[in-house]
Amino acid sequence: SVLRTIHNKTPAHAKAQIDDESEPTSAMRFGTMTHEAVLEPARFEDKYAVSTQCMATTSSGSQCKSPGKVPWRTDQGLVLWSCGRDSHQPELNDPMDVECPYCGAEPGDRCVTNTGNEAETHVAREDRSNEWDTVDGTFVVDGQAEIEQISESKADKIDQMLLRLKQHPTAYMLLFDLIGLNEATVVFTYSDDGDLSVPAKARIDRIVQHDTFGLMTVDYKTTRNAQPGPHEFGRSIERGRYDMQGEFYMNAARSQGIPARAHAIVAQEKEPPYAVSVQVLPGEGYDYVQDNTVPDLQAASEDVKRALRQYVQCVQTGNWPAYPDSPTMAEVPA
Repeated sequence: SVLRTIHNKTPAHAKAQIDDESEPTSAMRFGTMTHEAVLEPARFEDKYAVSTQCMATTSSGSQCKSPGKVPWRTDQGLVLWSCGRDSHQPELNDPMDVECPYCGAEPGDRCVTNTGNEAETHVAREDRSNEWDTVDGTFVVDGQAEIEQISESKADKIDQMLLRLKQHPTAYMLLFDLIGLNEATVVFTYSDDGDLSVPAKARIDRIVQHDTFGLMTVDYKTTRNAQPGPHEFGRSIERGRYDMQGEFYMNAARSQGIPARAHAIVAQEKEPPYAVSVQVLPGEGYDYVQDNTVPDLQAASEDVKRALRQYVQCVQTGNWPAYPDSPTMAEVPA
C-alpha cells in the first residue's frame, strides 16, 4: 500500500501513512473482521464474540437478567459472559484455598499421594479453585477472554456475507475449495535485471492452482460496487492500483519458486445482497487478451519498480517530497 501511495500521490503522503498511529476506522475494523472470518475462521472465533445474557444465577436460583459485559474463557474454549457485578463473576481462587476433591487435602494443606507423601497440587484441585456455577451448569474458568465484543447485527451481516461467498461457485472455489496456501507471508528481495534490489514483504490471501489460469494469487476485497466493467469495479482497480498489488504479489510468489501467472480479486459488496464477482488480472502468457481495458500487469510492474526506486531514495536521503514547489499549469479532465 505504501508503494501505491507513492505512485498515486507523493512520497510525503506515503511517509504520513507509515507514521500514522491513529486507531483504525469502524469501516477498516469491519473489513479486518470479514477478512478473518473468510480466510482465518479459527482466528475469528478466538477474537470476536456476540455477548449473551449474564450466565450467573441470582440468590433465588434464576438467571441474572443483565446483559453480559465481561467475557470469560473456560478450559474447553467456551466463552461465558457475566454482567460485571462482583457476586456474578467466577472466583479464581488459589488452589490451596479449597479442598482437593482427589486426595481430600483440607484448605491450606498440601496434596498427598495414596501413600500419604506430599505431592504436587492435583489437577482436580486446580479445577475446583476456578469453578463457576452458572445457569447452564458448572464450568472451569481459565480467566478473562481476550476478545472483542461485536453486535448480533454485525455478526449476522458477516454470516450473510460468508453465505453469499459460498453460494458463488468461482468465489467458493478460489477461497474455500481449491487446495492452496492461506495468508502466505513472503519475505523476499524485489529485483530486476538492473540495479534494483529491495528487501520486501508481502502477505497474500491465497495462492491456488486454477484449471484455466494455472497458479494464481487471490485477494479478497469488500467494496461498495463489485459489478465487473471498466466503469464499475474497474474504477476501484484503477484508483487503488490493484494491478500494482497483483504484480507485487505475483513477484513475491515467483521469488519462492511458485510461477504465478495471474491475479484474481474476489470482490464483495458490503451491503445487501452482498453481491460477489471474481475478476482476473492476467500476467504474461495470455496473448488472447486483446481488450485494452484489461489491466496490463507488465505496465504495473514498471510502476512498482518506479515507486520502489523513489522509496529507496527517500529512505536514503530522509527527504519525502510532496507536490512541486514551483507553479504548474492548471489542468482539467478532457
